[in-house]
Amino acid sequence: MGSTAAAPCHIVAVPYPGRGHVNAMLNLCRLLAARDGVTITIIVTEEWLSLLGAPAALPDLGLRVRFEAIPNVIPSEHGRANDMVGFMEAVYTKMASPFERRGVPVCIMCPISATMFAVQYNFHLLPPAAAGGGASPDITGSCFVENYIPGTKSIRFADLAPTHTDALLLDKILEAHSSVKKAQCIVFTTFQELE
Repeated sequence: MGSTAAAPCHIVAVPYPGRGHVNAMLNLCRLLAARDGVTITIIVTEEWLSLLGAPAALPDLGLRVRFEAIPNVIPSEHGRANDMVGFMEAVYTKMASPFERRGVPVCIMCPISATMFAVQYNFHLLPPAAAGGGASPDITGSCFVENYIPGTKSIRFADLAPTHTDALLLDKILEAHSSVKKAQCIVFTTFQELE
């Protein structure tokens, strides 16, 4: 018997507008587009499309990958660090909602390690002092996150300080993780030996 052709599949990729997310999404799209029957539309803001340059200049994405732009509904990339919480709020409300209304199956691509994702996803299991970065007998010294979240050995509470001591930023990070429950799957850009 002869082999049957793969059913056509159209993927719409909407990367979070940050370099680590966009670059990882472009690499994933390149790999997916190499499969028979797969076409991909990458949707970014007009500003991000100009930052990426001409589609022909992008890293060998192939003929089955195209770009579409949506209006600049979020603050500019050039000043987002001044109000990261406001930027994240705009992404969650103004950029994501039109796609959520369509009700299509969702796959989340997560550019952080699976271990850090596990910490953030299960942050509610940590002692309250961990969220505020305050000193507590529970989280000082060599206290490890693994005492609260299994499988996260060698991560100390002090290692979380850069992103987990700003309460507003932490709320936005945790809000992003709540959307995981809407997804059919999660793809991590890591490999077992690092985890």
